[in-house]
Amino acid sequence: MEVVLDNGEVVDVSLSEKFWTTCPELRSSVIGRWLLNQGVIPWTKGKPPEFDLEPIGDRRFRLARR
Repeated sequence: MEVVLDNGEVVDVSLSEKFWTTCPELRSSVIGRWLLNQGVIPWTKGKPPEFDLEPIGDRRFRLARR
């Protein structure tokens, strides 16, 4: 799937089988750097930041901070 970040960068991300059920993690070094730039890393244990993943096309989503 493709993820569009608020800086306009497009990231191709493979999802785990459990992404839509029990493990909603996007694993990508590009997204990791974006999280650093958002100032949300590190976060308090057990309280990860929340984001919205909005569909904007076929296999394409916009990731935005809540």
